[in-house]
Amino acid sequence: MKNTLLLVAAVVFFASCNKIPQPNDEFRNLVDQMHFQKDTADAFNSVLNTLDHQNVLFGDFYKYYHYTIQDSCDQVANAKYDDGEYLYREKSDEEHEFLYQITVKAIDDYHQRLAVDTALLPLVEEKVVLTPDLKRYINQHFDLQMYIPEESN
Repeated sequence: MKNTLLLVAAVVFFASCNKIPQPNDEFRNLVDQMHFQKDTADAFNSVLNTLDHQNVLFGDFYKYYHYTIQDSCDQVANAKYDDGEYLYREKSDEEHEFLYQITVKAIDDYHQRLAVDTALLPLVEEKVVLTPDLKRYINQHFDLQMYIPEESN
């Protein structure tokens, strides 16, 4: 009888607990409104859950992954090949390869640090790039200027 009461109390307690807000809930709700196919929705949820555990917003992740890492790698390459014109001139094969290698390493390190499933990222990124509402959200909340063709008319 005592165990039954404890079990009932535990069930009532857990049922009465509110869901703890997660960092990506707002973006997750927007993704849910897109009514993507199950595999796409699952990929988004997996990536967003991983980022939630790291307390990282998807927009910050996207911005860092696509812009900040590239900018910092450009600066490293500029420092290595500094001739005052690195950013504006045609690059040699060696310079391209160096920039490529350090960029790939920086991106891989970032993904590993966050424990993001990189197999899911192409699908998630494709939907972000192809869905104006998702790009609009990221542009507005994370100060990006991703091009939205539907808004250029």
